[in-house]
Amino acid sequence: MLKQQATVTAKTNRSPVRASTKRKRPTKVKTKVLKVSKRKAKQLQCEFAEKHICALLTDAKNNIPSYRSADFQKDVATIKRRFASEGMPFATLSLPKLIQGLFDLIEGRNATYPGFLVRGGHPVFLRGLFHVVINGSEAEKVKGFNYLYSVAVAFKKLKGPYKKSKIQQMFAEFVKVDEDLAEIDLFSEDRLPILQLARQYVKSVIKDITLDSRKCLPRPGPGATNTPLPKHMRFRPHKLFAQIERVLPFMEGWYSSHPYDVIAQSDHYSRLFRDKIYNEPTSRYKVVPKVADKGRGICIEENEVQFLQQAIRRLLTDAIMSCSHTKRNLALNDQRINAILALLSSRTKTNATLDMSEGSDRILRELVSWFFQDNKELHDALMALSTRWIEPPKEADWPGNIRTNKFAPMGSALCFPVMTLVHYALCKAIIRLSTVQDRKAKSRLVYVYGDDIIVPSDCYTAIADWLPRFGMKLNLTKSFNLSHFRESCGIHALHGHDITPVYVKHVPYQRSDGELFSYLTVEQTLFEKGFAETAKLHRSWINKSQGMKMPFVPKDSDLIGFKRPISLFDGLAPQFNVAEIAKRKRWNADLQSWDYLVYVLRRGTQVLKLPSDIDAYLKWQLVHGENSAQIVGSLPGYSFRKRWVPESALTTRKTDKTRINNVPRHPLNWWFTVRNLPSWFSPSPRN
Repeated sequence: MLKQQATVTAKTNRSPVRASTKRKRPTKVKTKVLKVSKRKAKQLQCEFAEKHICALLTDAKNNIPSYRSADFQKDVATIKRRFASEGMPFATLSLPKLIQGLFDLIEGRNATYPGFLVRGGHPVFLRGLFHVVINGSEAEKVKGFNYLYSVAVAFKKLKGPYKKSKIQQMFAEFVKVDEDLAEIDLFSEDRLPILQLARQYVKSVIKDITLDSRKCLPRPGPGATNTPLPKHMRFRPHKLFAQIERVLPFMEGWYSSHPYDVIAQSDHYSRLFRDKIYNEPTSRYKVVPKVADKGRGICIEENEVQFLQQAIRRLLTDAIMSCSHTKRNLALNDQRINAILALLSSRTKTNATLDMSEGSDRILRELVSWFFQDNKELHDALMALSTRWIEPPKEADWPGNIRTNKFAPMGSALCFPVMTLVHYALCKAIIRLSTVQDRKAKSRLVYVYGDDIIVPSDCYTAIADWLPRFGMKLNLTKSFNLSHFRESCGIHALHGHDITPVYVKHVPYQRSDGELFSYLTVEQTLFEKGFAETAKLHRSWINKSQGMKMPFVPKDSDLIGFKRPISLFDGLAPQFNVAEIAKRKRWNADLQSWDYLVYVLRRGTQVLKLPSDIDAYLKWQLVHGENSAQIVGSLPGYSFRKRWVPESALTTRKTDKTRINNVPRHPLNWWFTVRNLPSWFSPSPRN
């Protein structure tokens, strides 16, 4: 009788189900998918871009009182007219030229605004915001510049395929840059003193590097390989290159791991030496997304080259980070140093920020050879791993492979540390031999992260004059000295305020699990910057594209939805509705709490077993992983799934506030607080 009564109660009351102890795989979400043709997709892109820019201007009108309604209405009318006549190129090509003219104006260069009517020295379009930026108070300038900048570059980095003609043009420019490097006379009488001093700076960093170090551990590279290989097949060489074998013998790098299987390893090496030996490796040129009208050219190396490059990269990075002369100025693992210095200098104008154009493609191999000659072992390894032959892309229709003069294009593991050290040594030597006051002290204030360089402002002219004489090219459109604007390592600052714009790389016009994360991140950033109307527009388009209403979720959680901060003392903030976040719940007897069924984004994983025990043993020696017999890799893109999570995932505990308040903070200045920086960077707190 009691059993029957319990069954009836369960059927009528529909009480939450007790959580099973067996862990289930997250289930994929079935939603309505909006499929559109290519023509319709272009129309939706233009429609969204037009509404996005108009929404930004609406936010500007709501937050800047001096931006008049009459100017706002004229600007909106111009936007609609230009989109109707030009389409998407108005947002991706024309508008970025507008902000470049403003940069030239504040830096004292000749300002032009191609494609826009100019009256009184300034464009008629957005003249209300231009008036605020030029004539307003400091606070108004920051607000006006923030909105103007966001409008101009919103779709500058919109992703999409590049035309064949554009790829051909990029590769032709790549070849032209390399041909120009061959014409440089490095050892002319005026350049030699700088080279000699810079060589001494490099010597102080690399003098103790030895390839016998325990830190010289090779490993496969993280990206693609020229000869396509799955990741579990990269712990065994498939080609032998004589150029590398003479300096870095494969028997020592690949076959010395298992002393009890010498015969099998020697047989594998002998077959390589007999059947698959090549003189020099070749890398493949490929275009990857950068900005809408121009991609970024990288070169994909062979697996065997990547494997050994990783060892030299680790040695060189460790030497730079441990040297007393460079560890403060070349933080290769932390770009926040340069970013914060740019933020500080946007108020004080103490430092100038320089950006190098085609930075990785303009480091001459002969220059690297000169700088690293004082450590012959390292020098020979760098020269052996420098790719000399590059295979053109199929779209280029080039007659054959090209032989280069550059040391390492982007894509090589050695590109970043070598480029950073070369730029640092040259800049320091140029300042040391210049005529600026207190040049010895100022030569110690050079900070480099790849092609992002920070130097004292009064040294800007000397660097801009001399650095191009060694093959580099200064990107004047992204270098700042005279104004209160600075840009470095991803941060854009004006008068001590971060005004980094929000780039829309994907338009939410159709369902895409892989791009959903980008949609939500852009919406969250817009909301945090105070662009309420623009964030609202994005929410409506995201909901429509996903075929469902996305919930508001806590910012620091793994849940999928529109991220918002929550009150650390009051628990769940009012804007979060548990019924929207989770449609179902169940009681978890193990945790004695409720579990909720929520939406999550998960990147798929792939488990690949290594082909032999020798490969697994080598992987264990080099990587020290727990499971050396397999490779766990991530699949491209994300999948939208449902998953049961405990109640604690929907809120934040009060103890978080106590933990955050107890973190020591050392102010660099009265207006800015630096958190979680190395101890040597933050000065002692003032009393």
